[in-house]
Amino acid sequence: MRNLASVLKPGGKAYIVTQFANSHFRAWSKNGKAEHYQDGWLVRSARGASFYGLIGPNKLVEYCERSGLEVVESGTRCHGNAAFVEATVPEDV
Repeated sequence: MRNLASVLKPGGKAYIVTQFANSHFRAWSKNGKAEHYQDGWLVRSARGASFYGLIGPNKLVEYCERSGLEVVESGTRCHGNAAFVEATVPEDV
């Protein structure tokens, strides 16, 4: 999140969506390639890394605010299966 905030220009916007309910989440806990990391599982591969987690709207807002982003709107979509945040970099940064 901090990296995102650092590359956006003042006034720049980000629309961030995370899975909030995921039927595959429990399967990652049994995957030998996955390591528990914060709110989910980090899976490293030769092409990089992927993060699979259940980050709810309140936690997503917290991450944005701690990174210096101003939250414009937040909530859930897709019948509560996805959390979203629309955030911006303050103009006075």
